[in-house]
Amino acid sequence: MTKHNDTLSRRTFLATATATGLALTTGSHATTRRRTGLIGYGESGAELFRQAADHTLPLHITTVADSDATRLAQLPRAIARRATWESLLSDTDLDAIIVATPDHLHAPIALAALAAGKHVYLLPPFAHDTEAAQSLIQAAQSAPGTLHLAQDAGLRDHWKQALKTFDDSNDLRWIQADIPVGTDRPEHHWTHRAAQSRGDASCALFSALYPLALQLDLKAPRQTTLFGGVFHTDSRETPDTLALSSQYENGLQITFTTRPPGVKQRPTVIRSGKASVEVAPPVATPQFDLHDWMETIQHGTNTHHLEIALTTQHFLCDAQERMV
Repeated sequence: MTKHNDTLSRRTFLATATATGLALTTGSHATTRRRTGLIGYGESGAELFRQAADHTLPLHITTVADSDATRLAQLPRAIARRATWESLLSDTDLDAIIVATPDHLHAPIALAALAAGKHVYLLPPFAHDTEAAQSLIQAAQSAPGTLHLAQDAGLRDHWKQALKTFDDSNDLRWIQADIPVGTDRPEHHWTHRAAQSRGDASCALFSALYPLALQLDLKAPRQTTLFGGVFHTDSRETPDTLALSSQYENGLQITFTTRPPGVKQRPTVIRSGKASVEVAPPVATPQFDLHDWMETIQHGTNTHHLEIALTTQHFLCDAQERMV
């Protein structure tokens, strides 16, 4: 049988199994199909809903909560709709929760969901401040459910592709990249309000740095400099452009500059002591790692991943608070 037919056969099997609610099997591990509630049906929530409808995923979103009745009306008829997120946590038919709300609600909802025994998929950042993020990690270590902080799968794959020619990560000396900010937000969007978010540019930096730090197993940098501000509009409180430079103990320097939608990005540059390469810049695409979440649920919370994510958020938050 050809490789192409093998792929088609696997897809057909997975689709059939998921549609009928059967357990999916990978190797010797059986993965239960997870009945999932989605909290937040805005831009990211709607994209997560569409991605979760992929029949190769062993999860099924059965219930959606959002305070906006107009958004809920856009859902398929078979989906249960709730006006408050609290009602999902008391629903014993749900064993997993996806949190796609404004940033300042991430920590309280995720903490409550973990306390209710649910598995949690949380869009970045962990929380609006580092203290709440630390509380989440502590809760996840003792909760029956798992906590998974989402990665941008497109940016993760960008770093895998960019670094594949470098065998020894300890020999890396320089990584420079333009980081895409994916969307032009409306004037009064919540990401423009400092009380609800650190802004799109800050989130873009985190989404790019977290998978890179995970791949290279980076600890906190010894020094970080962050420049930025509001350059394209005066109606927002959060920066629309940021430039980050971080130096690590192993001699690696990482320099990221956010690029707003429509602005051309420069190639990513990577240098080691022996070689230098340029690769195509990353693309801002709403690809979420829901497959990885299913693996996290199956095998338990990956504390190492969460600790690297917290380290990344901590020094970014600290740098932004000190930014002049």
